[in-house]
Amino acid sequence: MLAAYIAVTVVAAVAYAYAAFLNFTHDQSVAEVAQRLGMPVSWMVRLGFLLGAGSVGLVTGFGVAALGTAAACGLVLYFLFAAGAHIRARDSRLLNWINWSVFFSLALAALVVGVAYRGPSLSVQRISRKGDPDVFWTSELYGNDAAFDAHGGSDTMATAAPIEQRDELAARLFEAIDSGDVDRFAAMMARDVTVYGDGGGKAPQWPHPLRRPA
Repeated sequence: MLAAYIAVTVVAAVAYAYAAFLNFTHDQSVAEVAQRLGMPVSWMVRLGFLLGAGSVGLVTGFGVAALGTAAACGLVLYFLFAAGAHIRARDSRLLNWINWSVFFSLALAALVVGVAYRGPSLSVQRISRKGDPDVFWTSELYGNDAAFDAHGGSDTMATAAPIEQRDELAARLFEAIDSGDVDRFAAMMARDVTVYGDGGGKAPQWPHPLRRPA
């Protein structure tokens, strides 16, 4: 998923940076489309700034997730409004609609892949056993150990249960994490355990704490 996120984001950012350049330089092909849509040529610079901001926002999203998502949303809205302008002007030129489809698809793909990449997932840095032989706890959800440490987590696994049982339970835990099966993971938690997902400023926080189903 990381490779797809990087690839789509980079391609989209380059495409919108190029589109911004064409607007800034009043490229003839872009100016002709603007005139056909009844849009003042003077608006091209403003639209170039919007496209350029979207390109920068996508790249900035590598470090600040919220900006990347906001930029992708803004670009999707931008091209939806552009489609409305084409429809209002009764523009039936196939090439114009192909260009619009490419840019809109890139914006939508950047949004979807970005959200999918940053969406809730489980990863394990440290594991502890706490009393119940059928209970495991993950200390890292998006890299934050605060909730784990606040509840007295340990860097090691207890050895009360037979090693075969511990290995089997560990295998189940990692399988649930690797497959992204949050429900299966929650079913292995103790009833008095609550797991909080915190993005640490790099990913969205979970909307609700994770608890074992009643």
